[in-house]
Amino acid sequence: MDRIAGLTITKKSIKICEVEVKKGKVSILNLKEGNISGVIGKDYENSIKRFFKINRVKTKNISYGLSEEDVIIRINDYPIMPEDDLRKIILDEVGNYKIFENDYPILNLIKLKEIENRVRYLIVVAPRKRVEERLNFLRKIGLNPISVDIPSFASFRANKILRKDYFKGDGIFTFIGENKTTLIFFTNGEPLLLREFDIGLNSILENFETFRSEISNTISYFSREEKKSIEKIIISSIESGIEDFDQKIKEIFGIEVFLGAPLSDKPAYFSSSIGLSLISYEDKLKIDLIPKDIKERGKDKFKLFMLILSIILIGFLIIFLSIYLIGSIKSTSESIKEINNNLKKVEDSILDLKDVEKKYSDLVNKKKEIDEILNKLQLEKNNEYIEKIFSLKTDTLKILSVSKQSENSYLINVLSNGFKSIFDFTKNLSDSGNFSEIKIQKMIRNKDGATSSTIEVSGGK
Repeated sequence: MDRIAGLTITKKSIKICEVEVKKGKVSILNLKEGNISGVIGKDYENSIKRFFKINRVKTKNISYGLSEEDVIIRINDYPIMPEDDLRKIILDEVGNYKIFENDYPILNLIKLKEIENRVRYLIVVAPRKRVEERLNFLRKIGLNPISVDIPSFASFRANKILRKDYFKGDGIFTFIGENKTTLIFFTNGEPLLLREFDIGLNSILENFETFRSEISNTISYFSREEKKSIEKIIISSIESGIEDFDQKIKEIFGIEVFLGAPLSDKPAYFSSSIGLSLISYEDKLKIDLIPKDIKERGKDKFKLFMLILSIILIGFLIIFLSIYLIGSIKSTSESIKEINNNLKKVEDSILDLKDVEKKYSDLVNKKKEIDEILNKLQLEKNNEYIEKIFSLKTDTLKILSVSKQSENSYLINVLSNGFKSIFDFTKNLSDSGNFSEIKIQKMIRNKDGATSSTIEVSGGK
């Protein structure tokens, strides 16, 4: 892939990092920040466009850090089960969260390790509307978002890659956002436990004692559960304001403390944008909250663009050849005479083709008759598919409508009392063996508590 730029935007500032990775070596090509505090509306868009232009950012490919206030992050252990079943369980768990009201969760599920009969997962969930809103904004200002990540794990990634010595042994990576702090407990760079609490840079000074207490309590829990002792704390942030925290924390806990600045000559608050730009360098903790259907839509647009470009090029080629041929005809009278002779031959051939035309007309009429028969058969087939769909619904689910999208694809609009009923219906469709592909396009929880959804089925047998 072409060069990727890591981008973070907060209420105060914008930060961009362009890197190049060759043979495992990371080179920082462009690392800049700009102040956008108090800028709103059209000025906000123009300020970001101007920032990219002034700082000569060469790439349009952006890995964007979504505000952590819009994301739920967890590390949990679950019994070993099929991933699809686990996704249903997690989506049911988060479905009632306020941030998913009238929205659908985007879920990233990353397997960390197996422990006896259980599996530890990193779980990242975000509201689809919020992600789409940021994607649309980035495209509006001329950028190409290829990944949506979260700042805390981007900062973790940057320090893990560029400060490998920090991650030997057992420690805590502490990331302080604008309104939230994320604690990532690790062993030799591998995350084991995660804790979040609602104290960030905007409130940390007046709540420092609570901040200290949250870290202390979480260290005690980690030591008890994992039977490990914390050897070090790494502190990083999304903005400035933690420059002297390493000494404060060291005095409180009496253990080694580092500022999580991936580059020794740059502040720690650049760590998220650096980590975002290194997304292609990540092999395990690769978070991407862009929905799959939106990524596929981008590929289709590219294919359409290439098709249109090919047609334009062929058009220019035809025009060029036509001009060349016309010039050749005008340059010699012999060519004109030859053309006239050929035209006469064509006229004679047209007369001979009258009988062929009548035969062709007869064939067209026969084709119409065959098409009518095929349409009738297709209608019967459609009715059969719709009857199959209705026969597979559950008692707690109501089918509002079934509409045909293409020759072998249907959209089913349903209403149910919860996500589970919809998942059961899709499972019945799948188990029936009548359809080769089943997709839930969207799920919306209505104000009355009911859940509406649109399901696409295709490949009816």
